[in-house]
Amino acid sequence: MKLHPDAFLLAALRDAMAYHPDVFVFSGDLVHEGNGDDYAYFFNMVKAITLPTPTVFALGNHDIKTEFRATLCAQAGGRDERAVFPTAQRMTPPYGLPYTAIQEIGGYRFVNIDTAIEKSPHGSLDADQQSWLRDTLTTPAEKGTILVGHHPMRSRQQWYDVDFADLLEDPSPTTDIFLYLCGHTHFGEVRQIGSVLQGASKPSPTASKR
Repeated sequence: MKLHPDAFLLAALRDAMAYHPDVFVFSGDLVHEGNGDDYAYFFNMVKAITLPTPTVFALGNHDIKTEFRATLCAQAGGRDERAVFPTAQRMTPPYGLPYTAIQEIGGYRFVNIDTAIEKSPHGSLDADQQSWLRDTLTTPAEKGTILVGHHPMRSRQQWYDVDFADLLEDPSPTTDIFLYLCGHTHFGEVRQIGSVLQGASKPSPTASKR
């Protein structure tokens, strides 16, 4: 018997809720190149299971930034930091502004970076985002910072490239990042990069297309 992808996602969320998690982190590819209705459907399905647990969303290369921003961004939590990217604001359609956000959860600061290039496997973090991240980190969080993005900075896989592979090796004493949560690789992988633990999640079926 074949199950709809929704069933897998709902089962995974219900299983996770049994452990009383403090937060759910979605590291991108929320839907597969879908529209606003797909994002609303995904969000409502997730929240029906996870509330009142906080959720953190990052965007992947299969996400459409303009559709996410128009439909889900206002409900996703955090503070959308798009206004700080003067270069990105000059980008032309169909590519939207990078989605970054900051959420304080249980004393931890979750910082979203947008590494995704729409419909491309490769990852990028432009100078505006890197500058914004450095400025953000000058003020330490109570319990430290957890960085959330889509592309791993180091991986055993070789089918994609990133232009920010040395980001976590910044020796600045003001950097309080201790964990980077990501995805993209299609398998689970954990590795140490400098003082930061990187965890890439395994993929799970989502409500990409109903």
